[in-house]
Amino acid sequence: MARRDSKPEATEAESTVETDVVEATEADTTEAPAKEAKAEVVFDLSDFKSAVTTAISEADASTGTVPEASLAPVQAAYRDLPSVKAKNKAKEFLGEGMREAMGNNDIATARAFVAVQDSLTAKAPSTPKEPKAPVDPTEGFVAKVAGAQLGYALVTADVPDGVASDWSEKVAPVIADAQSEISAFRAWEANEAEGKGEAPSLGYVARTALRVASGKVPGAKASGTNTPFTGTRRDVGAHIESAFADQPSGAFLTVAEIRTHKSAEYGDDAPSAGAISARLFPASGKVSLNGVTPGQNEKGVRGATKD
Repeated sequence: MARRDSKPEATEAESTVETDVVEATEADTTEAPAKEAKAEVVFDLSDFKSAVTTAISEADASTGTVPEASLAPVQAAYRDLPSVKAKNKAKEFLGEGMREAMGNNDIATARAFVAVQDSLTAKAPSTPKEPKAPVDPTEGFVAKVAGAQLGYALVTADVPDGVASDWSEKVAPVIADAQSEISAFRAWEANEAEGKGEAPSLGYVARTALRVASGKVPGAKASGTNTPFTGTRRDVGAHIESAFADQPSGAFLTVAEIRTHKSAEYGDDAPSAGAISARLFPASGKVSLNGVTPGQNEKGVRGATKD
């Protein structure tokens, strides 16, 4: 029996496969379309370039110095450019002009371009501020007075238990003493003479009044002055004892009366009422005076009685 030959069929199949492979290869190797390049942003530098050209033309032909009036339009056009990239392009334009001038051995023009470029970093002229309208002091003064009056109303509206019923009658003499202290203190402040002596002391009431008048929150422990003492130190206690020296036993002198006494310790001067009160009524409660006892008279005015 003759042998059957099937080679032609295999060849045809192989041919078909090869064709498919070739077609597939050709399809795979087809180049992809190239991406479109980004369009370059073009800035309008016409105003800037025009201002630069004018400034360069007005520069000194020998030195390259550019007048300030010619630089101002360049600076204004530069500030009006919309972005940092636009301003960088403007600087590139100046650099190209400078290099071109150097290439032509035109030193004056190159210097003019440098001057223009340096002017771009100068600060813009500041707009003068309008003068402020003068402040009306009325509002502040009214607030200060209102605060003082309201404070008085609040204090007197809530009288603590145990306060004497005639407390209001005792206020006036205390105010008088404090006013005397304040007057002495202000006179001392107004005195411009050298060696004017120690600043008069201020008691609690006087200090509080001055703080209220200045708009500050009153405080009991603040000192009356921070001015360093440069005068002669004198003993208030010696002045008090001198005031009672010629008085009979049991005599009472108010702080004001003690102050007006002329003593060898103070001579023609006088201690402040606050200094006398502080010595008679120290915060510690320990009186260091001999022969007198601090206290009040029948009217509630503070002073001392001779033993």
